[in-house]
Amino acid sequence: MLNQIQNPDLQTKTSITLQIKCEKDVILTRAVEIMNRHLRQRNCPEISETDHASTDQACLELKINTVLPSEAFQIDLKKDQLLTITGGSSKGVLYGIGKMLRNASFEEGEFKFGSWVGKSIPQKNVRILYLATHFYNYYHVAPLDEIIEYIEDNALRGYNGIMLWVDRHHYSNINDPDNIAFAERIKKLYLAGEKVGMSPVFSGLTNEGYNSTPDHLKATFTGRCFYGTEICPSTNEGMDLILKNHEEVLQLFSDIHFGFLSLWSYDQGGCGCDKCSPWGSNGMLKCARKVAELFHQYHPNGKIIYSTWLFDDNEWEELGEKLNPNNEPWLDYILADSHTNFPTYPLEKTIPGNRPMINFPEISMWDMFPWGALGANPLIKRFQKLWGQVCNHCDGGVPYSEGIFEDLNQALYGGFYWNGTNETSQILYEYFNFELGCSCQHNLSKALDILEKNHSTAFELIKVNTDETIRKKLKEGWIRLTSRNLIAYKEFHEDPNAALAIVSEIDKLLPSWGKQSWRWKIILLRAQIDVELKRNNLEISDRCEAAFEELAELFHAKGISEYKVSPPTKESIDSFRTSQWKD
Repeated sequence: MLNQIQNPDLQTKTSITLQIKCEKDVILTRAVEIMNRHLRQRNCPEISETDHASTDQACLELKINTVLPSEAFQIDLKKDQLLTITGGSSKGVLYGIGKMLRNASFEEGEFKFGSWVGKSIPQKNVRILYLATHFYNYYHVAPLDEIIEYIEDNALRGYNGIMLWVDRHHYSNINDPDNIAFAERIKKLYLAGEKVGMSPVFSGLTNEGYNSTPDHLKATFTGRCFYGTEICPSTNEGMDLILKNHEEVLQLFSDIHFGFLSLWSYDQGGCGCDKCSPWGSNGMLKCARKVAELFHQYHPNGKIIYSTWLFDDNEWEELGEKLNPNNEPWLDYILADSHTNFPTYPLEKTIPGNRPMINFPEISMWDMFPWGALGANPLIKRFQKLWGQVCNHCDGGVPYSEGIFEDLNQALYGGFYWNGTNETSQILYEYFNFELGCSCQHNLSKALDILEKNHSTAFELIKVNTDETIRKKLKEGWIRLTSRNLIAYKEFHEDPNAALAIVSEIDKLLPSWGKQSWRWKIILLRAQIDVELKRNNLEISDRCEAAFEELAELFHAKGISEYKVSPPTKESIDSFRTSQWKD
């Protein structure tokens, strides 16, 4: 349970020392390095470790007490200047450091402890960071040191797992040089996550195949997204190829200590043949059983996550009939969610097999195209509502991330999973304080509320729409642009000038490190873009184009990212980089 106690009398001096009164393992060592990285980024002196703290200096003390739950921490104030963070393990200390930093002060290059003290225990066990690495999005192409910092920042928020995916349909086989190079990149991200206590999650389609899948073994189209390389498991030859593909990847990542296997049904994936249908409760279940057995040969203690993403009612009903607490003992978690509202079956009836359930909130793509097109996409009220519907049913979750433009949403779910509730005020206070250096919580929340109300946006190329589709969309309120080869749609439920006025005033008050933060820039640019689009009836003005270009620089999208994950700059529109799949 989260126990929050405020102590307004706590004061510190600029010079702070560090005493570590426990064994320094990899996680604890990295936690201190991350803390000092954040101090440097905020123009504050680093905290140096010493064996003998001076009585005239503030001191940060780190301890471990195994009486506490492993991931829990306690922050105490002793004497006037001694702040102690005690964790149930080194992971608990890491999370305690995160809490301490989020409530600290960094004014004018002077670091001061915040007033939060108390004990905190995570209420949800599964808190997995999922970074989608495809379409040449941010996680696919950004420099590794940037992505590693982002992984570490989310560890401070309490995320305890990291899920990545090496899509196979791009490659001819496991030894494809491009596949090997990409896998090496993914491996470095996994290892970075392990250093901060994140359990690696091995993920993939249950029947995933390479682009060399023989025609006679290819799966039948399911009616959902489909690359045409997936494998039908209804024959021994097909099942053998599926297991061979999975085992080769497990061997390629043999130096990663996977704690979970996440088996996926759709978007792409599955098989619609008579022997496999309905996929989610028939072919997938049979295939997953064998893949799980293979996974446990390499990682005996690993847990299996069974994805029900995009299941229809028939699949839910049949899976519920086939699973019970004694059936399929290899299946540990049910993952459930959808693009819009959470599936009704596990809420109104029962969770198949009474397994623990985790959610898969879509925090990046909802109601916007391209994804991250306008900068920050804060959806505070949406996710407060959605998590409120399922927080008593789920033991955590795996937010779906396509890029850093949804960082605030990522922080929200980190707080939701830790606290167990959908309360947002403390999460937002800590985000504004630590990530932005902003003390105007009420005003910034009001601005973000306007951005959320004006969220719905789409820019689609005319050339990928039929004349009939274009006519239909124009009747529905879309606009055909003259400045670009686009049709566009955006809802404005409140005046975007009001949001821009607020963030412009806040911008004057932020410390230099807050102004320079990419987290602030994507909020400011979003407010500016909304105003430009409203003023120009969605036409892309020169100011708007400049803002898109700045976002493309931040997201490393220039000249490489597919259109769907890039701000709609003139270059991205003209190039229209895209991958194709059957749907």
